Amino acid sequence: MPERDAVNKVLDALNDATDARGVVGDHPLRDAILQAGEASGMPVDATVVVVARPPAAASDLQRLADTVRARTGAALPAGLRAFYERHDGLWAGDVGPGADLGARVGWNYEHGVRPIAEVIAELESGFRTETAPDGSSRVLCPPMIPFFDVPDQGWHALDLEDPIKAPVIAFWHDDGDSMKTTGRPVLAPSFAIWLEHWVESGFDPFWYER
Repeated sequence: MPERDAVNKVLDALNDATDARGVVGDHPLRDAILQAGEASGMPVDATVVVVARPPAAASDLQRLADTVRARTGAALPAGLRAFYERHDGLWAGDVGPGADLGARVGWNYEHGVRPIAEVIAELESGFRTETAPDGSSRVLCPPMIPFFDVPDQGWHALDLEDPIKAPVIAFWHDDGDSMKTTGRPVLAPSFAIWLEHWVESGFDPFWYER
């Protein structure tokens, strides 16, 4: 199945499991989310909500594609583009009684697919600067797109060392050369497969450790 179709299939299934407010009802996904959230104290009677933000604007998608090209020399992978065409960020959590579900788009995206603006900001700031003999400098980035935030550790990122395959890697701050993606743990052979596994795990923030 083509990468875009595979991404849309996962997102269609996720949409079928939630109501218009993002609440997950009596569905295996709710059980998976509760199990994944048990370690962080999610109560068994929690109202479980998936925050699926609106589609990214075409101008933001183009800016992301341009930034990826400028920083890595590669094109924006089709799977990630397909994702952002549907949702400019995605994560899950629980809410207390009386919570304003209409405000859920503002929740913290830690352990979630980051909004485009956050990915662009990461790419534009870079990991290091290089100073030329004439005193000018340029921002350097490893060949990757850090789309998933793991606080205090690093990111899940699309490895663009091989832009055709673009596997998902775990890129930790303290593990390996800061400018290289080679040698990092491979979490999935593609973004679509990563997305499928992450959703099936109940959006488990620690699934990559298992």
